[in-house]
Amino acid sequence: MRATIEGTSWQSGAGALTSPVQTAGPGGYTITGSSQPGASARTIFLWLMNIPGPGTYPLGTGGNVSGGSAIVSDATGGWGTPLSGAAGSISITTLTDSRFVATFFFTAEASSGSATGTRTVTAGSVDLPISIVAPPGPVANRSRNRVQATLNGQAWNAATVATSGAASIFVVAASNTRHSMTIALGDVAGPGTYPLGGSGPRVLNVAVRGPDGAATSEPTCCWNTNTPGATGSVVVQSSASGRLVGTFSFTIPPQAGSGATAPLVITNGVFDLGVDG
Repeated sequence: MRATIEGTSWQSGAGALTSPVQTAGPGGYTITGSSQPGASARTIFLWLMNIPGPGTYPLGTGGNVSGGSAIVSDATGGWGTPLSGAAGSISITTLTDSRFVATFFFTAEASSGSATGTRTVTAGSVDLPISIVAPPGPVANRSRNRVQATLNGQAWNAATVATSGAASIFVVAASNTRHSMTIALGDVAGPGTYPLGGSGPRVLNVAVRGPDGAATSEPTCCWNTNTPGATGSVVVQSSASGRLVGTFSFTIPPQAGSGATAPLVITNGVFDLGVDG
């Protein structure tokens, strides 16, 4: 296991490496590598969730998203990836019952001890045997979700995703450290364009709140399609094999009485959601 930490080459030391471990059932892997013990020792920890197979996955994610989180630590403390949905990524090229090969990078924020600032890890690579401690099996549909969009010109990737409901009302709630977004659809009948309002298959509501950071000058709340003047739609491209796949775009005026003063323009929205399993 190798990487570059803040511009300095790092390599796991002999006897200080834990193989990827399938820890929490299907799709769960932990990887820990440490340099030789001592005051200058550094450790990299990767925790991956809901990984169905080879591919590229975001770091800085949580529940029901295919991705994971990362920590880098030394004698002073630890730095962890925030739930931004975009703290880095891992590209897995080989994933079998016996082997794990991947490259990775991430930027982590101070999270424990006397750690301050950030730590940037680049050029990460891992090629290790797998120690299975829980049956692999397939990753459940509902645990493999993706929601992405551009909000007022800035890329946004959900770190956590939850879905609920059935054909009459289907709701997806997606969030990261900056914005949370909830989209409710009514009378989901399969592929097609779901307009905002009206009758039949339609968008019932879109609500966006955020960002959640005190260090930003952006308004903290709120946009809601119940506000007059909202426009947009959801396009369901596929509803087969227990998954709902499509795109969305909206322009939402600021909610009356909230801190938001300008419309929120949502473009390039995409979703790939598990609706059963």
